[in-house]
Amino acid sequence: MISNRGHTISIFIVSFFLVTRTTMALNCYHEARDNLFKMLANTRELVSSIAIATKNDQSQSAKEWRNEVAYYSCLLLRLCMAVCDYEDDKIVPWNIAELHGKIKVQLLMRNRIKGHSGKWAHIQKGSEVQEVYRTPIYMAFYLRSAISDQSKKLAEPVNPLSMVRFNAKIDELMQGYQAQIRLVGLGFAPFPVVQISRTMMFLWVFSLPLAIGSSDNSSLVAHIFLVFFMTYAFFGLETMSMELENPFGHDENDFDNLGLARVVFEDIYAMIDITDGLEWAMKVRENIDAGIVDRLTATNRGDIKERIYPTEGMPLLDA
Repeated sequence: MISNRGHTISIFIVSFFLVTRTTMALNCYHEARDNLFKMLANTRELVSSIAIATKNDQSQSAKEWRNEVAYYSCLLLRLCMAVCDYEDDKIVPWNIAELHGKIKVQLLMRNRIKGHSGKWAHIQKGSEVQEVYRTPIYMAFYLRSAISDQSKKLAEPVNPLSMVRFNAKIDELMQGYQAQIRLVGLGFAPFPVVQISRTMMFLWVFSLPLAIGSSDNSSLVAHIFLVFFMTYAFFGLETMSMELENPFGHDENDFDNLGLARVVFEDIYAMIDITDGLEWAMKVRENIDAGIVDRLTATNRGDIKERIYPTEGMPLLDA
């Protein structure tokens, strides 16, 4: 029989590890939630700030510029969501349906797997995961570049303070993304802590019937209820920690990244509608949907290759 005294003393060790594990899981969940909100909110605020700062210019070139910036902003957020869900979906960001046209060609050309960036790589054998994490970073660069083109597209260029504010929104968005990647890529909790916490908990719970049976004169029914509720409590906390420490994917408790991103897309359509009218808002929506429609068309005709629209002078790339 296992000594009841030893089992009683060991509960302090088990509780310490269990509380530490649960606290770390909750902190990871809260941090992931805050990072997600930062990406969503700053995407919305970026387009809102640009639309308000340039709404007085209703020329064709200004509307085209706002349309491109709105599409690139939606695309950056969509790529960030694709990276967050990559571990479960195994869909690389450069293959998402919303990405198409010249921006896809530009991203693929800077991709070590699809393009020529391997020529200057320090590590010749890079992994797919590295390229997955890099894609939104490159997209943010192209978004900044598109915003800087305002001096060519607008009748009156945006003042420098407004440009600082636009870039600050992208900075905050990318800070949220980088913090999210820290969680996804580097792990949610140190493996040794998880391992010893789980091992100690299992040993304590499985030995509980032996410990109470050797020193407790209560009835069998009381023993069964005690073991059941203690097992439920300890295993429940461990299961909860496993769910909360990785809130990405398609489980019931995971964040609906794509659904939340689409809500932001709709807000962006509304901002463009207010600034430039329904026609231009629908053009942003059509840009988002164009890749999806094209992919469905390719599937219907049995073509497994995804179309990529090259810019003039660029060769056609296979996805």
